[in-house]
Amino acid sequence: MKRSKHWNSALKITQKLQKAGFKALFAGGCVRDGLLGKVPGDFDIATSARPEQVEGLFEKTLAVGKSFGVIVVLEQGVQFEVATFRGEGSYSDGRRPSEVHYTDAKQDASRRDFTVNGMFFDPIGERLIDYVGGEADLKARVIRTIGNASARFSEDYLRMLRAVRFSAQLGFSIDVLTASAIKAGAKNIDALSAERKTSELGKLLSATWSATGLQLLQTLGLAEVLFEDWYDSASFAKSMRLVRSASARLTDLNLLWACLFWGVVSTSTKGSGEVPGWLKKSKFSNASLEAIKLALLLSEQVSLSEKLRLPYFWIWLDALESDQTVQFLDVVRTDEGVPEPEFESLMSEFIARVDKATGRLQKPILKGSDLISEGVPAGPKLGELLDQAYHYQLMHLETKKAALLRVLL
Repeated sequence: MKRSKHWNSALKITQKLQKAGFKALFAGGCVRDGLLGKVPGDFDIATSARPEQVEGLFEKTLAVGKSFGVIVVLEQGVQFEVATFRGEGSYSDGRRPSEVHYTDAKQDASRRDFTVNGMFFDPIGERLIDYVGGEADLKARVIRTIGNASARFSEDYLRMLRAVRFSAQLGFSIDVLTASAIKAGAKNIDALSAERKTSELGKLLSATWSATGLQLLQTLGLAEVLFEDWYDSASFAKSMRLVRSASARLTDLNLLWACLFWGVVSTSTKGSGEVPGWLKKSKFSNASLEAIKLALLLSEQVSLSEKLRLPYFWIWLDALESDQTVQFLDVVRTDEGVPEPEFESLMSEFIARVDKATGRLQKPILKGSDLISEGVPAGPKLGELLDQAYHYQLMHLETKKAALLRVLL
């Protein structure tokens, strides 16, 4: 933990709380990662201090989670969540507790999700505090709920996806009783918002053992609920195969999503040039949605091979703006059985059309004003002619004059 760039700031907050007479401990993921020899990305702090007492001790705070006992403390420009030890009331919506009450560290640990996330560490006394058996489960490489698994999952349905995600990130197995509870309650994840599901699945796709995580989704009955609009075993098997091939080569999350979705696109809409409507339901940002759509369109062109609409391929390839695009398309090529020389030739043709000064596809040499000066009226027809001219330019690497003659004749 001491190797983290945030260690000193987190330590300073903890020291200030302890000097004021409160208990204050590092909690959750930072403790887990520290025990695994990993550098924590952030630190959460749990304390006996009430939210208003935390606000009184620190100059810069945010009360974004005050009703749940959480105050954000800003230290050296970094946000740290400082949460009062708490217990929780009943969960009526499968996401949030109806109420919270303040308690001690042991009770606070008991309301957390998994044992490996339920430990505390005192950075002042350098002492691990483990009420839930998290250290033993870390050594056994097991994801296990704290207490009754069905109860933990009924409190927040997202925990079922989190169990799979942690398994994929850490390379751990899921405890038998925990897995059984997930399988029994899998249908409940349909109640989760699209945003929460998409966020959690994105973390799974970025995990070291992402393909194994997808296999768990299928085995535990989560996949058919998550992807009900398109799920079938053959399509999902292809998705898993592509993600497995891509995971060692790609870090671009949009391209990993495209690998997941290509399994169904390639079997249900191949050749249509359309992106399935269910993609829009996943609540991606506009930028991510556009990148995934472009990646799927490029995949289709690679897989169709002899039917390639080359100008579109080059334009889409340039628009994706990811330095991993070629590796992604090579994964698709391999899975689709397209010969490597054919793919290399395709990429060479693209490179021939790249402006060496900008590293981007050459821009259209014909402008709307050029056509208007030749008597073409402004309107939809003008746009169509400009597209035709640009495609002709890319196909034949012609001059402005030749492109103009092409569309006017």
